[in-house]
Amino acid sequence: MRHGIAASIASKKRRQEALGKAKKYMQADEESQQNEQDNIQLLKKKVFTISFYPILTWTVGIAIIILGIYFISVIAAQDQEANIKGFNQGYWWQYFICVCVVLFGLGIMFVQKIQKIVIDKEKGLIFIRKRNIICLLKELQKPVNTFQDIYILKKGYETKFSKAIHYTLSMSFSDQHERVSLLEFRSLEKAKRRFIQIRKFLGLATDEQNIGVVDESN
Repeated sequence: MRHGIAASIASKKRRQEALGKAKKYMQADEESQQNEQDNIQLLKKKVFTISFYPILTWTVGIAIIILGIYFISVIAAQDQEANIKGFNQGYWWQYFICVCVVLFGLGIMFVQKIQKIVIDKEKGLIFIRKRNIICLLKELQKPVNTFQDIYILKKGYETKFSKAIHYTLSMSFSDQHERVSLLEFRSLEKAKRRFIQIRKFLGLATDEQNIGVVDESN
């Protein structure tokens, strides 16, 4: 009796393991087919574009600006209630701090840029565009035939108490000694996905399972 129960349990486990393996193979096959379709669509394109909008950073900057303006309005209202005109000597430092808060928010928004990478096969050019919050554009054009390679760089710092790591895509060109920074990502997976897309679009062989990361973090 016990032997029969044990055999039944063992048989059930084997069936579950077999089903699990079959599901994994099916998922792997589906992913492979999807990747092939994506590759075909990618190779058909003449122009490949990647854009990055720092929405989160801009949202934080706007929130800080609103906070600074709110504090200024509160201080001004208190001054009016006390019938004090202008910047009274007792309160000038409060206004100064509030203005610094507003400027800090503006600085955060100004530093972060809209980034856009355009690879145009017909024109044979790679466009690297960066535009700040006041629409000042900085553009770099490179011929596709000067492209050498693309890298994922790990930057930032990591300690026991804090972590500020990000990943940057960087290109190297034959006519320029320094690498050109492209896009920044908080997620390594997103950086790898864009890395693979760019390499495939440029017709470069890519081992998706062994993508190297250059560690430049502190």
